[in-house]
Amino acid sequence: LLKRHKRKKTQKRQKHISNRIYEESRYNTQQLYQYRDMYYDRAKRFSNTDSAQKLIEKAKWYHQLATHSEKGDRDTVFAKTNANHGAYTIDLHGLHRKECLQFVKERILQLYAKYKETGYHTIKVLSVITGEREVLRPTVLAYLKLHRIDYRESKGIILVKLDRIRMSHIQSLASL
Repeated sequence: LLKRHKRKKTQKRQKHISNRIYEESRYNTQQLYQYRDMYYDRAKRFSNTDSAQKLIEKAKWYHQLATHSEKGDRDTVFAKTNANHGAYTIDLHGLHRKECLQFVKERILQLYAKYKETGYHTIKVLSVITGEREVLRPTVLAYLKLHRIDYRESKGIILVKLDRIRMSHIQSLASL
């Protein structure tokens, strides 16, 4: 009972930290998207005029800024949440669905290249921390199934079996 209480307390603390990292890292990007939306809304008021066109151009500019900022946010969130993890563990908290798949793909390819260099895996499992919520876990599982990569599920963690990856799996991953 005491262990369960400590585990829940630790999980709450980690969730709070993940939420704070997410909010801090994504705040500026959210502001840029709000400006974009504001300029699009203003442009709707002026139908087919030069003013509307100028407002649409500004909205597009803010969209480009936000998209660029989002990539930096993604890297910041990933770096902060994975600062204490080794190469064989990745924590996907704070990432969006597409972003998390990109990191899973990159890490599997990276570890496979390491395997090809050394000829063996020192560690045969990649731990992918998704959490227990039904947001990232189904996305990662579907991705692994699509590429026929063996895995095992544990509570909030997907264990990818690196020793069972075949060259055909890597080629299908690399082609995306």
